[in-house]
Amino acid sequence: MELGRPSPRRRFRFLVAVAVYLVGVAAFVVFAYRSALSRTLRETDERLVMAAVTLKHLLAKDFHDRAVGPRSISFEEEMRNRQVLNAFIAETGFAWLYTLVEEEGRFHFAAPTVTDEEAREKASWYYHPYGDIPAAFREAYEKGTTVFVSYDDQWGSFRSVAVAETTPGGRRYLACADASADHLAALARRDAGRTALTGLYFLLLALPLLLLSRSQRTSLQAALKKLSEHKEDLEEEVSRRTAELERTQGALRERAIRDPLTHLFNRNYILERLREEIGHAKNQGSPLCLMMIDLDHFKAVNDSKGHLAGDRVLRTVSVILRQTVRHSDIVGRFGGDEFLVVLPNTDLSGGRTVAEKLRRRLRESPVGQGDQAIGFSIGVACRCSDLHATGLLAQADRLLYEAKRQGGDCIIAEATA
Repeated sequence: MELGRPSPRRRFRFLVAVAVYLVGVAAFVVFAYRSALSRTLRETDERLVMAAVTLKHLLAKDFHDRAVGPRSISFEEEMRNRQVLNAFIAETGFAWLYTLVEEEGRFHFAAPTVTDEEAREKASWYYHPYGDIPAAFREAYEKGTTVFVSYDDQWGSFRSVAVAETTPGGRRYLACADASADHLAALARRDAGRTALTGLYFLLLALPLLLLSRSQRTSLQAALKKLSEHKEDLEEEVSRRTAELERTQGALRERAIRDPLTHLFNRNYILERLREEIGHAKNQGSPLCLMMIDLDHFKAVNDSKGHLAGDRVLRTVSVILRQTVRHSDIVGRFGGDEFLVVLPNTDLSGGRTVAEKLRRRLRESPVGQGDQAIGFSIGVACRCSDLHATGLLAQADRLLYEAKRQGGDCIIAEATA
């Protein structure tokens, strides 16, 4: 054997080690690429579902009960829905958001987002037929399930979700969200490029092993160190994107349930919470009070000082409500200058006490004093029987009307029979 030349056995072992290393790098490239594709699709599907289930909070609660024909929804309401949904989709980055209703086996757009180009092409898109609806959407509608599907239609290629929803009136409809397949493909190509560069990087690290047998151990250690660093970077990136997704979902949830002026819960959400709390009260055999509040003389403030002054009054009242009730109580703006407060585990006496405390706090505040002092007319209804949400709400509304009839700035409280 010549001096300095490795033996055939050693050379064979070295070549085997190099081959195993190259196979390992190739396997890593394939695994990393597939993992990136799977992660991108999974995160997109999660965001699609969040956007789709948010649609019911952006539209009138009875909208889909009324969307039964091409003329059942006014053009003005269609434009309001379009403005809300277009603003929402601008935050999500998706291609389209829309709801679908069914009539005699055919599906129609009820509340779709509309691009400027589509608006120029056609003024009204309400009840526009969806002729080439994916078969999976029909399946979701018939079975009342959620489906994901990748498909092509007349508007392009998409990754979409269809969520079967049911209206308070019992009518089923689909809430849908589309992500552009081109956008997903771009993300996949980006991840594929990063993976390929990573694989190329590790292959380049292996060249010293092929050229300099004496530096095998050093090169291998360097490669392992870089691999560990890259693994940490990938884990950090996954954690960052997960946190970002959670923040986005939280922000979307808050926008869907909050009144933009007072930051109290909006009408749809507080009625939903009222039904939940009545269910808890029935199961636990505990009392529950519902307080409906109307501001006395609020119209006079708007007429004499302007709507901006009225808005300041509403914000001040919302602060008083939040600071006066318990953390477990639920406060929301019912509409205009009316508010609802749900008081779990509270009997009629407790409800009246809270109402008196609210009136006292209002009188002590700046808006409760002066020539145009604001007062509270309050109806307090207490659930002592098997009364449902609609009945309890009607009772509180009747008691509020009686308080207004008696001159306002008073409390009328009553328990159900």
